[in-house]
Amino acid sequence: MPRANFTNFRNAMEQHNALIADFCLNNDVPEEHFIKQDLTVHPVVVSAARKAVILQREMFKFLDELVTCFRFSDSGYSTAWRYAAASKLTLRYPVIWNADKTGVITFPNLLLDNCNRRTVTDMVNENPWIPVHTASVTETIKADLAHPERRAAWTPMSRGIKRLGKRQELSMSRALARAVLWDGKPIENAQVVENIAQKMLDIHKPADFYFADTVDEIRAMYRRESDETPHSCMDSRHRFNLEGDVRPVDFYAYCPNSRGAYIAKGNIVLARTILWRGQDDKWCYSRIYAGRAAHRETLIEHLEKAGVEDIENAHCRVNCSFSVPLGYFNGDKVMPVPYIDSRPFSTVQVKVDDTHFTVSMGGKRKDSKDGWQFPSLQSTTGAFFPSEYHGCENCGSEINMDDDCFIRVNSDIYCSHSCATDYDAIRICTSDSHEYVYDRDVPDGVVFNGFNLDYVFSNRQAAINRGCLYRVVPWAETEEPMFLEPAFHDVRHVVWTMVEFDAKTSARMSIYSPRQDWRLCGNDIWPNVSADNAWACVAIECEETFNPQMANVQGQCDIAYNVNESNFTDAMFDEFVGDVANTPAPYVDGVLINETIQTR
Repeated sequence: MPRANFTNFRNAMEQHNALIADFCLNNDVPEEHFIKQDLTVHPVVVSAARKAVILQREMFKFLDELVTCFRFSDSGYSTAWRYAAASKLTLRYPVIWNADKTGVITFPNLLLDNCNRRTVTDMVNENPWIPVHTASVTETIKADLAHPERRAAWTPMSRGIKRLGKRQELSMSRALARAVLWDGKPIENAQVVENIAQKMLDIHKPADFYFADTVDEIRAMYRRESDETPHSCMDSRHRFNLEGDVRPVDFYAYCPNSRGAYIAKGNIVLARTILWRGQDDKWCYSRIYAGRAAHRETLIEHLEKAGVEDIENAHCRVNCSFSVPLGYFNGDKVMPVPYIDSRPFSTVQVKVDDTHFTVSMGGKRKDSKDGWQFPSLQSTTGAFFPSEYHGCENCGSEINMDDDCFIRVNSDIYCSHSCATDYDAIRICTSDSHEYVYDRDVPDGVVFNGFNLDYVFSNRQAAINRGCLYRVVPWAETEEPMFLEPAFHDVRHVVWTMVEFDAKTSARMSIYSPRQDWRLCGNDIWPNVSADNAWACVAIECEETFNPQMANVQGQCDIAYNVNESNFTDAMFDEFVGDVANTPAPYVDGVLINETIQTR
């Protein structure tokens, strides 16, 4: 082990004393008016501080793991007290792991002051002149050396140093009972000591890796008997709309293209994930649930050794069919369905008969008239109730699948456009049709945005065929074309910009935008524009006293005049934005223009 070096600290104290002496000499002041640092220290005291510094790193590791195990143990303490373990668990003297992590080594003669998980990091700064963690043992050594009968315990110097370095190799449970204090007192409950000791030993046992394929194996993967097992809405501590021993995660066992993978120590699951098999017959792992980062990395190492890829980096598309036995809840037929994080499939469709559910995953969407229904994959109830009715995934409104209008996004059902977009759905429009997908599923290359960002167009021509082109003025946040579909012409908006001027000024800015019916916050100042595809030229009056550093330019709008799209020219556009291009006041040197578009 490296030796602690106190040279720098001693040099600092010597400089301190020298400065005092120099000041007293130059100012004719007696040195006894000041307190100088005593540089004399007994070698055994130096040894105590040195040992504390050397052992600090290993004590930190031990305390860190002890706090974690205490928090996750059935200790009988309240949750609040267990999470106070970082400060309430203290070491009477150093305790470190032995070489093979089967027990510990203690130093019973090196008594410590307030050594817990939070304070042990400061022990690297321990020194024999101003001790913090070794203050008690330092005072004991000094007192014993001054006592004629007790000084023999520390003299000669070699005996004292040897006494401080006395070590004992103990079992974990015995060390916890002797060396560890809770809130300043020994842990008296022997069962608590044994529980924590076993958890401490389990930390350094290698975790076993398992695949889960059967119903029982999948259920075991989600069993949470310890807080070390990662929490999730599908684990065994939750209740679901299922009777008997049926679990939502049974679904993965019946699906031929899914399986589980996890690591565990004994019956304690430490990390888990669901694997999906794509059409290329390769397996990919989805989101990993783990209580600690180390467990997550361990599971990934096992998966990669087994040839399993990260689903985020692989093109995995699942397409299969299978059967799921009937489940029941309050006399109704139900199918166990988990909350699925990663969905490498386009649809999940279900048909029910008297004996089982038939599930079609991926492939083309089937017709609901043939009895196919679409279960939610984002429900925490754990069950799908087949019926002619379906609850909106957002607001919960009851939807009659046969008679009511609804929006389907993958396998999810929404009662309206607003409910769908609240859950990050986007409408992809072609020239004559549209479909809803989640934002994360928008195909690459679909970049022609609608004005309110709730829809996109498959290509530029589709946008032109369906609506009007909104040409952004030069000071807008983007120079890219944006499209305002006729169905959304009732969207109210104000175009504004944030600029920086150097003096009080005013400006009249002109903009134009395609509108069918102009309104502003319910006021009647906006006349109707009845002509199809009409363009409204809008003048914005801006009068503000500008801060030299920043100004927010936002004005009220009036209709100037209307022009037909077919007669609208680039020259007209240049005329309309001329006031913007020729500002009435210069910018401050080096100032940038911050620009944006707001809708309301």
